[in-house]
Amino acid sequence: VKFESSGGDIKVTTPMGETLFSSLDPKTFPFWDSVLEKTDNVTTLNRGDFSSAIAYCGKFVSDQVSKSPNICVVEYRKGIWYATDQVVLASVHGEPDECNFRIFNKDLTPLLSFLSSVSSYGDDVHVYLSDRLVAFKMTNSEDCPCFFGHSVYRHAFPNIGIELDKDDHYLWNMDKAHLLDTIQFLNSGGKWDDPKINFNFTDSSTEE
Repeated sequence: VKFESSGGDIKVTTPMGETLFSSLDPKTFPFWDSVLEKTDNVTTLNRGDFSSAIAYCGKFVSDQVSKSPNICVVEYRKGIWYATDQVVLASVHGEPDECNFRIFNKDLTPLLSFLSSVSSYGDDVHVYLSDRLVAFKMTNSEDCPCFFGHSVYRHAFPNIGIELDKDDHYLWNMDKAHLLDTIQFLNSGGKWDDPKINFNFTDSSTEE
């Protein structure tokens, strides 16, 4: 296969014949390596924990970009992952650090694919930040890095705080299998456009 470039067209010659492909001007390609050079390695995350956290929190990210762009992200703040759709608040708590970045909802699936595809590179994900870029770097044993990056999402996530050491007003312990079976049973008889299930607390000394 032979390639020839001239005047914005690429001519490809093969034993079967010739064909032309239109091309954009490569000089205008937005290379981001120069932007990457201006980032700082702020923290290092465990790849497995990273994937699990964004996969879980990603289920509760709002998709209402035009109405609530500030909650259409998974936020990482000082070791805690946050997500909310104004109905549910989800959080995953890890080791505290001073890092803060957010991942737009449409970037979650590509990022999960990236983390899965570089599983052979080890467990350390190096997080690089600047005022323009968030980048995640994986390096294999041959010191050949792979990057996944995206522009900084400008809409600030709400300043939500969850104090795990603070006493809860209420605390219920439920058997997981029984709860899932109950939800499935109730859903089978519910209206298709009303998926809500209500829990009522009954003050009783009898444990079930």
